[in-house]
Amino acid sequence: MNAEYVRLHTPPHIAPAHPDDAPAIARIHVAAWQAAYAGLLPADWLAALDVAERTQMWHACITRGHPALRVAQVNGEIAGWICHAAAHDSADPQHAELRALYVAPSHWARGIGRALWQHARQELATAGYTCCHAWVLEGNTRAARFYYSQGYTEHPPASRALQIGEQQVNELFFCTALKKN
Repeated sequence: MNAEYVRLHTPPHIAPAHPDDAPAIARIHVAAWQAAYAGLLPADWLAALDVAERTQMWHACITRGHPALRVAQVNGEIAGWICHAAAHDSADPQHAELRALYVAPSHWARGIGRALWQHARQELATAGYTCCHAWVLEGNTRAARFYYSQGYTEHPPASRALQIGEQQVNELFFCTALKKN
């Protein structure tokens, strides 16, 4: 089997994040935002995203242990990550929220996001959650296609407005049922 096939088709190893993973998580966070939101968010705002600031934020999150943060490693390198917890925008304690799912742009379209989501889905279902929410920036068709492919549906008219930099944007509400295995 050729090395390129193995590199592209080896399933990622998914594990809980450790504090020393924070710099890689932050780098992916910034790079994914800059690639995914180009043309949707102000270019100067995206260029000013600070990896050091995000490193501190994710280090604190990992150290706190909440929300749950998992990383996907490919060939020993962190290629993506996912963050989930109880839904903070729902009164139902059985609702979870996918707070973030990012894959390094160099690893897009290789099944890493799907593997991360399937891992999180299993964790959430095992913990007794019955559905999972996700918010998607309006215009982010790549993310919307991903969520649709994973069984999410958009729930209009649920949306919320956010101020990012000097621009107001909308996020769309997606939801999927979780099945206990």
